[in-house]
Amino acid sequence: AVIGDADLDESVALALDPINESDAIPPAIDALKRRLMLAGLIEKHNPAGEEPITGAAAFQLAEGLGRVIDQLHYEEVAPARLADIEGALGDLAGHWQASWRRLSLLVDQWPAMLAATGHIDRADRRNRLLGRVTKGWRVAPPARFVAAAGVTTAAPAIARLLRTVADLADGMVVLPGLDLGMAGEEWDALGPVKADPEKPGERPLETHPQYHLKLLLGRMGVSREEVQAWDAVSAFDGPDARASFTSLLFAPAAYTARWQQAGDLSPGIAGVSAAVFADDGQEAQGIALMMRNALETPARTAALVTPDRALATRVAAALARWGISVDDSAGQPLRQTPPGAPPPAPPPA
Repeated sequence: AVIGDADLDESVALALDPINESDAIPPAIDALKRRLMLAGLIEKHNPAGEEPITGAAAFQLAEGLGRVIDQLHYEEVAPARLADIEGALGDLAGHWQASWRRLSLLVDQWPAMLAATGHIDRADRRNRLLGRVTKGWRVAPPARFVAAAGVTTAAPAIARLLRTVADLADGMVVLPGLDLGMAGEEWDALGPVKADPEKPGERPLETHPQYHLKLLLGRMGVSREEVQAWDAVSAFDGPDARASFTSLLFAPAAYTARWQQAGDLSPGIAGVSAAVFADDGQEAQGIALMMRNALETPARTAALVTPDRALATRVAAALARWGISVDDSAGQPLRQTPPGAPPPAPPPA
């Protein structure tokens, strides 16, 4: 069960917990229907002195409001809390005040509109499903081994479920990539997992790769010192020094002086190479050449991992010139497919 999936539905809940008819959860509203309803709400919102938002612009803004709704549910923040912003409106620019007036629709009108449909937001439903599993397992723990592995989402509902799994007599929580070797002062420098009213200027380093794991542990009520290292090895593991090198690489800004004190880093970067290219075309060509070189070795494979879709497309095109067809896990954009073309035939068994 992928419990971090935003589209968690009843079928996934069945894998975790039997459904009790007396504890039925309302269905989630269809994403397109919600967007259309929010767009209609935006079009009707026409304060004096403001340009009305209609048509495609309202539809696009509705998507943004939908993301706000989901994020509020994930963090379990009541929409009414948005009204706290109103006290600071006098210090904001005019366009921010206009944005707030539209955002206030989520407080004033959306809850009643949603309730009239008999549905709830999808993120709200996910929280309720996870909450039901958490409550059920605390009362009647499952009589089987339960492992929660690879979960990094720090949403409160997920944190409570993970804590429940960790407390099971036959349960285990496996956190991927937690840096147990990171110095304590650096770990503390990532910032608080909960805002301190007495220190309003203190902000967490949310962009650090360890921060969300720290946030997850904090919401679970677990300290990093309580986490045990996974004592296992495999043929795919890198050198032990790679972990300390990676930790040093991502050191908070206040601790980057340790780079000069690290000494010989060659064991940590063994097998790692770097290349600098003049432009995007050379970058794609260079990566394609390295992948082609790898494929010329019998029984060897290669993979490109990148969030840059333009780069992936250019590399695939370069490989295609040599008759190398790659399997792009992101698929092909609809706008690049011939209209009405049949789907590709499945690969042979």
